[in-house]
Amino acid sequence: MKKIKKLSFLFSLIVFTSCTNISNKPLKGITDILGTETDTKKEEIVKEISTQDEFLQEDVVLTNENVSQYLEDIKNKLKNSDKRIETDIAENYKVFVGEYLAAPLEQNTSIKLTNFPKNTSSRLRKDDANFIFRTIYRGNYILSVYQGNSLLRKVNISAITKYNFSENNIYDIITQNLDKKNKTFEDAISLYKIYYPNGVNIRKVNYLLLDYAYEKKNTTMINEALDSLKNDLDSFNDEEKEKIIKAAKLVNKPIFIPASVYRTTNTKLEKEVTNYIKDKPVLDKKDVEFLEKTTKASTTTVEEKKSTLEKITDWYKNNGEVTKAKTVEAQASSSKAESLFDSGIKNMNNNPRLAIDNFKKSLSTERNTEKRAETYYNIANSYVKLGNKIEARKYLTLLKQEASTSTWAKKSDILLKTIK
Repeated sequence: MKKIKKLSFLFSLIVFTSCTNISNKPLKGITDILGTETDTKKEEIVKEISTQDEFLQEDVVLTNENVSQYLEDIKNKLKNSDKRIETDIAENYKVFVGEYLAAPLEQNTSIKLTNFPKNTSSRLRKDDANFIFRTIYRGNYILSVYQGNSLLRKVNISAITKYNFSENNIYDIITQNLDKKNKTFEDAISLYKIYYPNGVNIRKVNYLLLDYAYEKKNTTMINEALDSLKNDLDSFNDEEKEKIIKAAKLVNKPIFIPASVYRTTNTKLEKEVTNYIKDKPVLDKKDVEFLEKTTKASTTTVEEKKSTLEKITDWYKNNGEVTKAKTVEAQASSSKAESLFDSGIKNMNNNPRLAIDNFKKSLSTERNTEKRAETYYNIANSYVKLGNKIEARKYLTLLKQEASTSTWAKKSDILLKTIK
């Protein structure tokens, strides 16, 4: 559990809310970012003039033994709330990932984040005559400075790391520790996402994170992984799709269901999609049609089937498809009758009175002649168990009047002989 908390510590709160126009949003302190207790004094930007000479990068080779060491370098910048202060207006800046960058702006201007690497997020705000920027992901970011509605200039920010290692190197560390699910595995995933947010293996890495988090039921980490996977369902196999949909249902997170998934013939995947759609607050036409198809062949309880059909009926009514709504409503009524009938069958031996009550109620909505005949027979049989021969004969007579050619009419003759 301690291990899972450590990985969650890195991803849950340093993965900032992505912003494109937050000049009026305050950049909160490290408590907001890391979820840790720090000095609560008002954050102040002090004059810390940096030199570009310090941006010398070192090529390294990652091993199982040193992964945590390089991750710690980034964590320390976050924990210490490191700041890089520039005093001149420029078009290009460099900053280490995890550091704050503060730089001056012209008067009466606003600033927006207009271009950033996929699968990344950052923090940006304007404070007096400065903008303040921070990200945890390596890459190039473009900020646009506006005066009124006119673009004044663009600012390029290169978020770099002190150490460099290859994508294959870090991915190999992840796969080597996949079965162990140890701290090295956790730290390697963290480093990969920070260093290579658009790497060739990022989809696999995010799925490994989701699979790991789902096993631990860590909702924070599941949400983090789903942010990258929720629109990419089609690129996974059926088993992986099942896991992603299960995870989305667990944390109640919207994901995009592609058309190919609605057409699946995989019963397990179909079941997970059905369960996910049922809990969606707002359904669309594809959702409703899918539910209607799967509910007809569903092996769930009658009550669950009835509830789903009623939800489908309401959607058709609210969207002006009255004829369709009536058709599904009839199915729902049939399900209700079937539910009462099933309850009657269950209670015939141990509680005949309750069985009779359920059978009679089911008749009010049952239109199928053969089913009605069977219900009459079961009511009569239940009265026999209670010793009420008069009522038993009454319902056997009704059976023969309504369905004289049914198989139940022949059975009624046999039952009549036993109660004379």
